[in-house]
Amino acid sequence: MSRPLAAMAAALMTSTLLISPTATAQSSTSTWCASQDRIAVLGASSETGYGTTGYDPTVADEYDATRYGWVARVARNASAEWDTATDVYAHNGATIADFLPDEPNPGGRHWPTTHNAIDNVEATQPDLILIGGAGANEYVSNVAPATYEAHLRDLVQQLRDARSGVDIILITHPDIQWPDAERPWQDYAAITDQVARDTGSGLVDMRQYIDSPSTTGAAGVWYSDDAHLADAGQASQSSTMWTLLWSAVGGCGTT
Repeated sequence: MSRPLAAMAAALMTSTLLISPTATAQSSTSTWCASQDRIAVLGASSETGYGTTGYDPTVADEYDATRYGWVARVARNASAEWDTATDVYAHNGATIADFLPDEPNPGGRHWPTTHNAIDNVEATQPDLILIGGAGANEYVSNVAPATYEAHLRDLVQQLRDARSGVDIILITHPDIQWPDAERPWQDYAAITDQVARDTGSGLVDMRQYIDSPSTTGAAGVWYSDDAHLADAGQASQSSTMWTLLWSAVGGCGTT
């Protein structure tokens, strides 16, 4: 078991939040334990800050460090705690395919932010990579689950080729019910779970911590489209993620 991921699981008292790497899938040496110099975040609108107060529509659908955006909050905390730099490669509407340089994308969507992410990871050598909102845009755009799975496995492998042995955590978006979806969100979430197991990656399943938009008491958590988290929802996700990352460092050197 990779030590930081073991510490994360222990910190939140659950065996289902994070799936730990297997010895055959990844080296037991943790890059996040060794150094907290740099984090890379890959994602979609769930990572750009979209849906939170102050999100600037002029940023061309890319990352904006808003007050409540979960990525921005984690980045600020990590910077204050360890002087960590956080690189964000996120674009509204991005699918996993958008991060694969050789993968044809619908409409030729080779956004520099996503298209160059793997090259940038190779250049900057982050100690931890977070892949947020995994499968969410595949779900809403009815990408075949098998295609999503192939793309996600390819991305994890290419990231580890770019940064050998790097700790990777996949993040499953809270439960959503998109009206035009042909398959349930669970189908895509299950794939993310399995890929995490098979590739020795961590998994944070936010469905355990944030109720779906239809749940009583979820008011204020979700943006008006019931697909993106608003201020309260993103603040909740940032607290979960920060607890994990901080606790992991505290557990380095333990078994």
